[in-house]
Amino acid sequence: MVAGTSRLLLAVLAAAGFANGCGGGDSPIAPPPDPPRPTTVMVSPGTTELSALGATVQLTAEVRDQNGQTMASTSVTWSSSDATVATVGASGLVTAVADGTVTIAGMAGAISGTATVTVAQAVSVVAINPVADTLVQGTTLSLSAEARDANDHAVTGAVVVWASSDSNVALVNSGGLVTARRRGAAIITATSGGASGISEITVVESPDRATLFALYEATDGPSWVDNENWLTDLPLGDWYGVDTDGSGRVVRLDISGKFDTDTQSPVAHGLSGRIPPELGDLNRLMILDLSYNDLSDSIPTELGNLANLTELDLSYNELTGPIPPALGSLANLWGLDLGSNNLSGPIPLELGNLTRLEWMSVQDNILTGPIPSELGKLAKLEGLILFSNNLTGPIPPELGRLGNLERLWLSDNLLFGPIPPELRRHL
Repeated sequence: MVAGTSRLLLAVLAAAGFANGCGGGDSPIAPPPDPPRPTTVMVSPGTTELSALGATVQLTAEVRDQNGQTMASTSVTWSSSDATVATVGASGLVTAVADGTVTIAGMAGAISGTATVTVAQAVSVVAINPVADTLVQGTTLSLSAEARDANDHAVTGAVVVWASSDSNVALVNSGGLVTARRRGAAIITATSGGASGISEITVVESPDRATLFALYEATDGPSWVDNENWLTDLPLGDWYGVDTDGSGRVVRLDISGKFDTDTQSPVAHGLSGRIPPELGDLNRLMILDLSYNDLSDSIPTELGNLANLTELDLSYNELTGPIPPALGSLANLWGLDLGSNNLSGPIPLELGNLTRLEWMSVQDNILTGPIPSELGKLAKLEGLILFSNNLTGPIPPELGRLGNLERLWLSDNLLFGPIPPELRRHL
C-alpha cells in the first residue's frame, strides 16, 4: 500500500511541475468582451430626387457596431445641410422646400451616414387664365399661364410655349397675346415641360358691322373715292375711315371729303344718298365726320342716341329739313358743324343743353326764326357761327354771358335791333 501511494503522489507532483513549467506562474483571467458601439451608419435611400415642393421621402438609418452587428435600438439624430432646400424631421422624413441639392445626415453618437436629396420641380399642370373667352374681330386678349408642380406650387422660371389650333381665327404670340382675326373658334395651348393647358377662344363679328353695312348701302359705297376693306371679313378697324377700341367697337368714323386749298373748293369723298338711321346704334362712337360729300335728305333723329359723341361734322352736304332737337341730348358734344347745307326751320332750343359745346357752326343754310336765348347757357362756347341764314329778331343779350366766346358771326341774316351792350366786350 505504501509503495502504491508513493507512486500516485509522485505522478501528481510531476503533473504539477509540468504545468508550472509550461505556464510560468499563476493562471491568467480572460478579459471581458468589448461592449457594442456604433461604428457605421447606413442611410437609405442614398440618393433621392423630389419633383414637387412639399414632396417627401422617408429615410432610414441602420446602425452597426464594431462586429458588424445591427444596433436596432440606437437613437439616430437627423440634420439637413440646407433647410431652405429640404428639411428633415426627427424620424428621418425629408420635405422639399425649394429647388437645389442637400445632404441629409443621420448621426449615432459621433458616427454619421449621409444621403443626397435633390429638389427639382417638374411641371405637372399648366393653368391658363381665362380658360375660355369670346372676342370681337380685331380685338386682343392677354392670356396668362402658370406652370405648377404635382402639389400645385408655382414652378418659377418655367418656359411656356404658346400655340393656336387656327391662327387664321386667333393668333397668339410668344407672350400669350391673342389677336382675334376671323370669325370662328380656336384652341390656344400653353405647354411647359410635358404638361399643357388650353383656352377656348371664340371670335365673333362686332355688333357694329351691320351698321357699317347699312351706311355703305345707303350712301352708294361703290362710288366712294376710297372704300378699302369695306364689307370684307377683316376687323372693322382695318376698314377705311374706321377706328375701333379694344373691344372692337367703332369709336371714330371719318369718311369726309376734303377742301382743296388750291382751288378753294370742296372735294367730295363720294358719299351720296341719305344718312341711315342705323348710325344711331353706334353707341360707342365719339367722332362722326361725313363732311364734304353729296349727302341729301334729313338728319336722322337717331343721331341723338350717340351718347358718347364728342364731334359731329355734317357740313358741306345737301342735307335738308330741320335740325333735330334730339341733338340736344348729346351731352358730351364739344364740336357741332352743320354748315353749308340746305337745312331749314328754327335753331332748336334744345341745343342750349350742350353744356360742353365749344364750337357750333350752322352757317350757310336757310334757317329761320330767332336766335335762341338758350344758347347763352353754353358757357364753354368759343365759336358761334350763324351767318348766311334767314334768322330774324334781335340778338339775344344772353350771348354776352359767354365768357369764352371768341368768334361770333351773325352776318347775312334778317336780324334787327341794337347790338346788346353785353356783347360790346366781344367787339
